[in-house]
Amino acid sequence: MKKTLSRLRSRTGPGDACPIATPPTQSHAPSTIAPSIRRDGIRAHGGGGSAHGGGAYLQSLFSSSRSWVLSDHAQAPPILPLGEGLIWYNPIPEEEAELERREEEPKESSGGGSESVIDRIRSPALKLRRKLSFKSRRDRRGNSSQDAPLSVQDTPPFKKRPLIQPQSDDDEVSPVTSLQGEGPRGFSPAHSVTGVLTVNLRRLELITDRVGVSRCVSMVMQVDDVIRARTAVMTMTDSALQLDHSFSLQLERAQRLRVLLLRSNMTSQMQSSRTRLCAGGGVSLSTLFTDSQTVDLVLDLEPRGKLQLSLNLKVTQKGGGASVSGGSAQVFGAELTDLVQREMSEELVPLIVQKTVNEINRRGLKVLGIYRVCGSSSLKQKLRLSFEKNSSNVDLKGAELHDITGILKDFLRELPSPLVTLSLCEEVRRVMMSDPCVTLDPVQLLQCLPPVERATLSFLLDHLALVCSFSSFNKMSAQNVAVCFGPVLFIQTDQWEHSTTLTGQSGQGLDFKQHIEALHFLLTHWPVPPLQGPAEEVDGVLPQHRCRGRSLRHRQAGDWSCYHQRAPAAVDEESVLDVEAPFNCRLSLKDFDLLIQDFHMRLNQTEDRMASSRSCCGAPLLQVVLSVMLLLMTVACVGLIIAMATGPNTDPPPPPPPPPSYLIGLGRADCTGPPAEVPLMGYANAEQTAAGLHTRLYSRAFIVDDGRRRVVFVSVDVGMVSQRLRLEVLQGLKQRFGSLYTRENVLLSGTHTHSGLGGYFQYTLFMLSTKGYIKASVQPLVQGIIRSIAVAHRNMRSGRIFRNSGPLQQNSLNRSPQSYSNNPQEERERFPDDTDKQVTVLKFTDADGDGLGVLSWFAVHAVSMNYTNRLVSSDNMGLSSIIMETEKNQDLPGEGRFVAAFCSSNLGDVTPNTRGPYCSNTGLKCDYLNSSCPVGGTKFCQGLGPSDDMFESTWIIAENIYKKTKELYVSAVEEVLGPLHFAHQWIDMSNVSVRLNSTHTVRTCKPALGHSFAAGTTDGGGDLNFTQGSVEGDPFWDGIRDALLGAPSNETQDCHRPKPILFSTGEMSKPLPWHPTIIDVQILVLGSLAILGIPGEITTMGGRRLRKAVRQELQSGGSFKDVEVVVAGLSNVYTHYITTYEEYQVQRYEGASTIYGPHTLSAYIQQFTRLSRAIREDSVSGLDSGPEPPFVSKLFSLLPAAAVDKKPENSSFGDVLDQVHGVYRQGDVASVTFVAGNPRHSEMPDHTFAAVEKFDNLTQKWDLVYTDASWETRFHWLKGEGRRSNATVQWFIPDTAPSGWYRILHAGHYKEIKNFRPIIKEYSGQSEAFRVVDNYYTTRT
Repeated sequence: MKKTLSRLRSRTGPGDACPIATPPTQSHAPSTIAPSIRRDGIRAHGGGGSAHGGGAYLQSLFSSSRSWVLSDHAQAPPILPLGEGLIWYNPIPEEEAELERREEEPKESSGGGSESVIDRIRSPALKLRRKLSFKSRRDRRGNSSQDAPLSVQDTPPFKKRPLIQPQSDDDEVSPVTSLQGEGPRGFSPAHSVTGVLTVNLRRLELITDRVGVSRCVSMVMQVDDVIRARTAVMTMTDSALQLDHSFSLQLERAQRLRVLLLRSNMTSQMQSSRTRLCAGGGVSLSTLFTDSQTVDLVLDLEPRGKLQLSLNLKVTQKGGGASVSGGSAQVFGAELTDLVQREMSEELVPLIVQKTVNEINRRGLKVLGIYRVCGSSSLKQKLRLSFEKNSSNVDLKGAELHDITGILKDFLRELPSPLVTLSLCEEVRRVMMSDPCVTLDPVQLLQCLPPVERATLSFLLDHLALVCSFSSFNKMSAQNVAVCFGPVLFIQTDQWEHSTTLTGQSGQGLDFKQHIEALHFLLTHWPVPPLQGPAEEVDGVLPQHRCRGRSLRHRQAGDWSCYHQRAPAAVDEESVLDVEAPFNCRLSLKDFDLLIQDFHMRLNQTEDRMASSRSCCGAPLLQVVLSVMLLLMTVACVGLIIAMATGPNTDPPPPPPPPPSYLIGLGRADCTGPPAEVPLMGYANAEQTAAGLHTRLYSRAFIVDDGRRRVVFVSVDVGMVSQRLRLEVLQGLKQRFGSLYTRENVLLSGTHTHSGLGGYFQYTLFMLSTKGYIKASVQPLVQGIIRSIAVAHRNMRSGRIFRNSGPLQQNSLNRSPQSYSNNPQEERERFPDDTDKQVTVLKFTDADGDGLGVLSWFAVHAVSMNYTNRLVSSDNMGLSSIIMETEKNQDLPGEGRFVAAFCSSNLGDVTPNTRGPYCSNTGLKCDYLNSSCPVGGTKFCQGLGPSDDMFESTWIIAENIYKKTKELYVSAVEEVLGPLHFAHQWIDMSNVSVRLNSTHTVRTCKPALGHSFAAGTTDGGGDLNFTQGSVEGDPFWDGIRDALLGAPSNETQDCHRPKPILFSTGEMSKPLPWHPTIIDVQILVLGSLAILGIPGEITTMGGRRLRKAVRQELQSGGSFKDVEVVVAGLSNVYTHYITTYEEYQVQRYEGASTIYGPHTLSAYIQQFTRLSRAIREDSVSGLDSGPEPPFVSKLFSLLPAAAVDKKPENSSFGDVLDQVHGVYRQGDVASVTFVAGNPRHSEMPDHTFAAVEKFDNLTQKWDLVYTDASWETRFHWLKGEGRRSNATVQWFIPDTAPSGWYRILHAGHYKEIKNFRPIIKEYSGQSEAFRVVDNYYTTRT
């Protein structure tokens, strides 16, 4: 695949960059503002501190949020380069003179950059306060501040360069290089920006000499010093990391955007992390968006990185909460009262608030950083549209939590009238400043609101209080929640500008801080409601009910009684910016010093106030009480310090984990054959030949070694593993590895896709339906399986295996309930369903716990792609593998080390068409007994669902299986331990004596198929007038059979009763045997898990009986405890179906296809029980290998060689016949048609037929983003007249595709005759470049 793409690129070359004229590079320089400290902003915080206990309040804040609250939001100081700026802090009165004096001192210049106004803060009296709250930084000369209690030794030194580098006297350039910007003309913002800013992160590059070292990094976005968004922690193993993160930020007179790169170091307990600042950079928004709404940027992250991102600004109306989406407001931007009346909500709370809050309460209370992590913009937009359409029909169970929290905040932000009015805000602040003896019920504060607003705010505060009560898990304390919701719930900024705050200052610059203080005050006193919903949703953890039942009192400085939290510990020396900001409830020595000092200062202030006015509590008594409390606190602190210094640690160290008991190797390889003219294997439809490629087929190998034995399990995207395929694979393994991998320890299992290529059989019946033995189809399969085992062999390492299982509902249906209901009622009553809903998962990790892969078994047919499909496809099971591997590897399909195999199980009577069978010509249900239609017979009786479109149904089924597997993978904790075992035998299934009891013995039969076999199933019916459930023959068809093939013997007919025999294949041997008689039975045991290799499709009840028998045998001796048994279907050799004796009597398709007679299942149970006993008794070496199956040498092929290719006149192979459009949106389909050759001429599986590339503005090259292995692409090949053929490549543009320039490529081979000899030549072609945009109307033409 890579070889083909490199050849294709060499033809186009980097010089074929986007043929569209790219706008010239523009430079946007941020405004040069001299770094200074605004004295009025400082006094606003410092001076007002004593009025309402602001000092203690600010000291209670976490470090990450304290820096926000203390910053001057309305006119933020310029962002200095990292390592050069000053910490903004809350000065106290005794320091103001020093600040004013130092502010007037002349600045020093070094290297053309502006030096800090205050490079050191000297205040011995409050040194401990600064140690607790703030972190010193190194000055430009690299010397630490004398008073700096902390250092950043682990952080590399920053470059000594100014923020702005003048290019000339008239020009300045920022570290940001603008590559491309487009937008409507006339767009000219002022010195600040207001609107919705969409930030798309594309690519991160770091300059480092630590190659191959894994790093955990994340990014934080600040707007005017305020943290507005952050990414999740990402693992970076190389110097570059591809990103696909989008954030929507609501801006209000914003001036600057800054991006900080953080590195997280996990603690020894692996439960929390310490975050250090690695790099950072910023850009001036006011100068950036001067003539453009969309800008692509390369941001310098000082000192050692670059970040590629794009910014899109959508201007909104100033003030209020106008809906960003525009149009008539149905939900977002609608008046709250009108919305509740329209929805007729009994609780007077909008449905969007009820549904989002209830869903977060159900599964999000323990999610780390809930409400602090932005969701995906595209997914939030989908939720937004769903609520706008009909809020009552929205189901949030499958939505991501961060998208739900984001949509809730968007709704509250866009309300025309915010929930917290000016009157309520003033009332809250009045209570905060009131006399300490005044009490008030917090709920009473909301009485000033209208009924709808009061009910909604009360409902929301109940929820936020509940979130805060789980702060030990989610790290969202009341202060953190207040930071997130203060600007959302309270009055808008422009309204504050026209009002006067209680401190007598303009609201400008203080509104957000007052919002946070007020909401923080409400949350700390709001009673925590009881948790609603099932207890298991929160793992039985009860919330911490803070201040429940207590009266609302003004909180004096130093009074921590209303908090479970205590004074924050000193800032970690390694932590420059802690965005999670978990609160440390354990006091350090610095915390005690701070408490004593802060308490003493507030005591003096209290004494002065009490001396001037008598309190209801009495001043002299209060002084005595406070003095005694001070003395007691001092004694307690000293005692605790001594205990901490001298007390021994009696906690025993945790026991080390046991060493890994296995060597584990996982591998994956492509095994796709030529996607043209070769019949697809599964539906036995002669017209269903390959004509393109949907998804590629892969072989996935898992090797486990315990030091004594080694086992190999391989799952292949193929209809079934044939005996011929297995024998050729074993021959190849012997040539490559000798006797290491043999028939005994290698198990091959097929996923049972019905859209894989055929042609790999050696028995006549299968060869007739797939045009014989096709070498071009067999070789990629054999090579792919061997290659996957070789990759796994090369990747062997120490590791662990964990197992887990759980039910998956509504993803499968029994397609033969008539047969299943014929099983004994007592047996059926032991199971809740007529199909196995259990998903069984094996999780593979290395010795450090990093995931290597997963094996998942679930019983369902891979027939979501129906018999009308002609594209090679791995169907639902293979798609589940692609989804999980792509997510884990963050790479193209087929790339990356994580291997996920979704395997077949006892799927014989299980279909993914969950809506059941309907007549496609009338829409009515099919006949229950024989699954046929009054008009059209069985051909028109087709199973449907979950969607009418087979591609969508495939995705739904695959995604459901993947999600359940992922859930089980994440929660798997039960480790698989114990030795490995394997046992294998060949047996002649046409002549097995089965002992039913002490008096009755029966035998299996020679292979034969019944009349119902020709009727097909509801997943794909037959063309003739056969029906399911036939227990009598048809004289017409029997006569034709007798004339052409010969009549079945009486012995065979008696053995198979009540089956009416259509083909007596066991008695037919021309030109080759029609069915196998020598078959494989095999067991692999991995500690406490046994894998049964079943050579066919066993039904639900058949699988249950077989698993029960093997489990009982293994556990009977006591050697295997709590063993779990899984069925691996379609393994080693294909023998059609295996039903129970009772199901066989009904003679539906499955019973008619049970080729060895009614006692087939009993024979398998007997044989697998013998193998289990040999494993339990450790006597496998004494087993007879059995009769060896034939390796047929003379095979026939009915597929002629591919013809010579022709092309239209005046054209070449690879020329475009139907060009793409110029512009597409996400969700559209880009399509292009080429002059093509026959895909059979291309060497498989190394050839790539189609690809999609995106132009990278940073490197000026085209990057590969999709291939023909991707779900989003489809390659169609159409054979026309005169040996001409076309190839159409479709790209289904996903909703998450970033905007930019793209092109579609096609490569192939064609055959021509030169000098009477056929010659194969390569060709390639590409479409014109086209653009993908979010909206047609925002794109200039």
